[in-house]
Amino acid sequence: MTAVTLNHMPAGHNTGSGFKAPKNFFNMLIKAIVSGIKQELAARKAIRELSALTNAQLHDIGLTRSEIEHAARCGR
Repeated sequence: MTAVTLNHMPAGHNTGSGFKAPKNFFNMLIKAIVSGIKQELAARKAIRELSALTNAQLHDIGLTRSEIEHAARCGR
């Protein structure tokens, strides 16, 4: 009986799943997470600052109180 070969490897060799992440995959992942956290913190700061304005001040810049979060997260 002959040994079966898969992927040009002799039988009995463990080739794993075959998936190999790019060398910079984890760096890219960390950068994406950090970027998301920075965006969230900036949005929260903008929401806090806009919420401190009076209704008249919000009206002057073309916002209502109910539009603050959307404006801070998505822009106008």
